[in-house]
Amino acid sequence: MMAQICKGCGIGFQRSDGHSECSDCQGKFALTEAGSKAQQFAFGDPHWPGLAKLNEECGEVIQEIGKLMMVHGSAVHWSGDLRQRLLEEISDMQAAGDFVLDHCFSAEERLRSAGRRADKTAKYQHWQNAPGDDRPVAEQEIAA
Repeated sequence: MMAQICKGCGIGFQRSDGHSECSDCQGKFALTEAGSKAQQFAFGDPHWPGLAKLNEECGEVIQEIGKLMMVHGSAVHWSGDLRQRLLEEISDMQAAGDFVLDHCFSAEERLRSAGRRADKTAKYQHWQNAPGDDRPVAEQEIAA
């Protein structure tokens, strides 16, 4: 029996019956006319549920940031109050990110993610308080 990569989810597996998908994916993925997998990344799908929504929400945040930059930071825009729109899109993106973390990652992975988030938050706060000083926070504490 030889190891292979599942055509459905991309995870390695071993099967002796000749199927090109792991037992989890067998029969769950309908091929579209173009030959791509139809049931991946959306809510309710078995692999990476919510990833398509997270991608969409990240794009919407980028779009609102682009509008703010084009009007030099003014919240006044023909499409509406950009400050409010950005707040809503960031909230939507965070909700989608939380969904993906909850449904696609283990408790151990989510714990590591929380630690990374705390580290990044501390780094960004430091940059806000000391612009131009990009040394790690621990190095700055030693230097102080």
